[in-house]
Amino acid sequence: MSVINYLLEKLKEVEPNFVYNLSLSLHRNPDDFEDGDISDRIFQYEYYILDNQFPISNLDLEEWEVQPYLVNDFIRQYKQNSDYPPIVIGKDNEMFTIIDGIHRANALHELGLKTVKAYVGYNATS
Repeated sequence: MSVINYLLEKLKEVEPNFVYNLSLSLHRNPDDFEDGDISDRIFQYEYYILDNQFPISNLDLEEWEVQPYLVNDFIRQYKQNSDYPPIVIGKDNEMFTIIDGIHRANALHELGLKTVKAYVGYNATS
């Protein structure tokens, strides 16, 4: 287990700043945070809880535009090293939505995983 994954395992509940910085560090295109709404979507939740067994079947893997070449890059990467950072999801009207990690989620699904590591956003009132 990598040092990063070890630390992630220890940090079961984190604040949005942690998730934002993690997502930003993983993104190939930081412009997505400026041009898109990823940061707004991350900060709509008060805290995130790491779920090591979040069912992929609860996610819409076509919710966002998926670039096949990125999915294939992640598949190759995960075949060499099965460690992967958690995806980031939130809950919107009883439906889970992918905030960050659509390509990683698709790659893991194509590799046959039924569950993924995910930071799930929550608010104290929910």
